[in-house]
Amino acid sequence: MATETTTNVIPYKCATCGAEVCKLWRLYNTFLSHQRLMCGPCALADQKQISAGGYVYDKSIYQHCDQIGGLVPAVPTPDGETFWGYSSVPPEGVAWWRNLPSYPTTTSKGAA
Repeated sequence: MATETTTNVIPYKCATCGAEVCKLWRLYNTFLSHQRLMCGPCALADQKQISAGGYVYDKSIYQHCDQIGGLVPAVPTPDGETFWGYSSVPPEGVAWWRNLPSYPTTTSKGAA
């Protein structure tokens, strides 16, 4: 999503396993300098199940949602320098994130 004029593009990569071409989550309401992106398997830490659509069943609200505990979808801004606030993501950003694979593939993992 970053443009060619970007200077500080944040790598869209799981900080734990290095997965890149998949949905990533970030800490909610946290300064960028303290953010740590995580792929679904790393974020879930075997606590919940994630569907192919990238939704987690949250027992506290009895429905599927795109949050994992205190983590929200990591949707970069067009310049790639930060992430949209959870309730501020524009429709094209939501569509971009939803179209990413929910699970990293063996070819989407890089070196952590």
